[in-house]
Amino acid sequence: MAIADLFKRFKGEPEVPEEDENEKKLMDLFQKRHVMKKMYDKAAAELASKNEEAEALQRQAGEMGKRLGALDEMLSDAEKGQSVIVHYQLAALWAECNIQLAVRCQELVSRHEADEKQAQMLEFASAQRLKIAAAEERVFAAQRPLEDVLERKRQLEVELAASQRFWHYFKRRKLAVSLAELGEQMGPLQKARQTFAEELDKLKQTPAPEYPGLTVGAKRNIDLHLIALAQYLYQTLMGNSVAQHAQNTHGQLPNATVFGDTRTCLQMVSQIAESAGKLKTDTERQLKLGQRFAWLQENATYAKPEDPLPARELYLTIEGKVGAGTREVKPFDLDAGRIPVNVVDNDYFGLKDLLLK
Repeated sequence: MAIADLFKRFKGEPEVPEEDENEKKLMDLFQKRHVMKKMYDKAAAELASKNEEAEALQRQAGEMGKRLGALDEMLSDAEKGQSVIVHYQLAALWAECNIQLAVRCQELVSRHEADEKQAQMLEFASAQRLKIAAAEERVFAAQRPLEDVLERKRQLEVELAASQRFWHYFKRRKLAVSLAELGEQMGPLQKARQTFAEELDKLKQTPAPEYPGLTVGAKRNIDLHLIALAQYLYQTLMGNSVAQHAQNTHGQLPNATVFGDTRTCLQMVSQIAESAGKLKTDTERQLKLGQRFAWLQENATYAKPEDPLPARELYLTIEGKVGAGTREVKPFDLDAGRIPVNVVDNDYFGLKDLLLK
């Protein structure tokens, strides 16, 4: 026996069996292992996240290096260097159109969310008023018979208190029976009243439901507005194929396209600037957008009740005569003035990522 055990026995302390000590040590080891496992998993997750960030930075650095290399290659040639200017002018125009779509999307989402939240709150408040009024009526209806019984009980108790002479013996017995019957009646009445009162309190404390998100109708409205804006942007920039060049150039390296000699590039820069100016100076912008949205809304069909995006037939082409403001517009092709451009499937100006599909 160990000296420590002898000392414990001398002090009168209970002797701990060796098996219990071993079991305690084993449990401590398991607990420590569990803590270490959690710490390891956390560190591994953090390391994986850092590795992903590092890989992303490496990819960005590689892409930036490619772009810089492309710039060096293009700028070293005076003739090709003009194409770089055209590239960045087109990229800036594409970005401006994308920003307009993104801002419009955010405005519409915020407006619809605010309207729907307000409507939901009004509907909830109205429904709550009706429910609370009905619950209060139930409490009142349950309270009335209870008060009648209590009033009758008080009357009998007063009568019983006044009937204490010996000749009132039989009367007292009768009153006692009546009081007992009233007592039996009070139990269910009090329980019913308590139940209705609890239901009323629960109703009054019911929180407003959480906003579930935009309805299908709101999403459809937003998507049609965005399609209308993308079509308007294309129609405004379609002169000299500026819109098409901007879309084709998006995401490409600066040296991916040679737009021609210096004279051609300078001419394109002028055309791009002119097209960009149209976006800023079009006094009929809101009128055209309103007309185009109204036409899309009128002609939109949906494959399923839950689909926010209309059927493809609606946006396979751009109706050239729609959204033309007050000016007379000549047909762009032989197909009744339709422009054969699908702004959705071709993802013009980053439209796809903004649509609420």
